[in-house]
Amino acid sequence: MKNSNYSFLAYFLIISFFTNCFSEAREFIVDGKENSWKIPSSPNEFNKWAEKTRFRIGDYIDSVLQVNEEDYNNCNKAQPIKSYEDGVTKILLDRSGPFFFISGANGHCEKGQKLDVIVLSPKHSSSIR
Repeated sequence: MKNSNYSFLAYFLIISFFTNCFSEAREFIVDGKENSWKIPSSPNEFNKWAEKTRFRIGDYIDSVLQVNEEDYNNCNKAQPIKSYEDGVTKILLDRSGPFFFISGANGHCEKGQKLDVIVLSPKHSSSIR
């Protein structure tokens, strides 16, 4: 009877370890570097980084303005979905699909300070782990 209890405990610990390792939310800093949310050196720099990054539901990202796709494309900051001005806000990526972020500073979005993030569905997230 003792061996079966130890086996069950070992099995439980192994499953718990792997579940926690692969399901914890991750926090992303734009472009992977501290203080990098500023006018980029090339217009598509942030999106090149985002294309190489696998975002999942429950992850966080830092940003200034969250906008819809049309406002993202036109750098329109007049009606953001959400606005953050404290410099330390982390945005929860709470669903699969696209998220669009732009800078709220005048002229910065037009110079490339914007980011398009695609969050994978749970089905796709589990297949890449």
